[in-house]
Amino acid sequence: MADEQMVVKPYPFTLKVQDVMELDFSEMLKEIAEDVLAFKDIGCISGKFHETIVQAVVSAMEHLQNLNSDFMKTVVMSGGSFHNRYLRKRLNAELLDMGFNVYLPEYIPCNDGGLSYGQLTVATAKRRFGQCVLAYRQK
Repeated sequence: MADEQMVVKPYPFTLKVQDVMELDFSEMLKEIAEDVLAFKDIGCISGKFHETIVQAVVSAMEHLQNLNSDFMKTVVMSGGSFHNRYLRKRLNAELLDMGFNVYLPEYIPCNDGGLSYGQLTVATAKRRFGQCVLAYRQK
């Protein structure tokens, strides 16, 4: 398990930007396999893996921010990944250091319950503005 009290050097990754933004983790996977075969400490491998995810997200956010100076500096972290203390703590710290306003789930679960709530919120907003798909009615 990754220790959120200790920040380690991440594995390599590549941020590719063409028509879409893509995170390439192939080098990370290769190095993880090498570390496992070399019987490296599992905690160290886990820490490096988790820090790689953090740095990949930070790189993507930096790129998006550089593309558009009006880029909204608000980030909502949700989803099952944010049950992970390391990811939640490290991403929060990195994004705050970059000047982002970071929101974390407090009253709504960050996993499937939050997803359902988000879907309901979007559907409500669309319905309010008449953009919701009408239900099929049989004759």
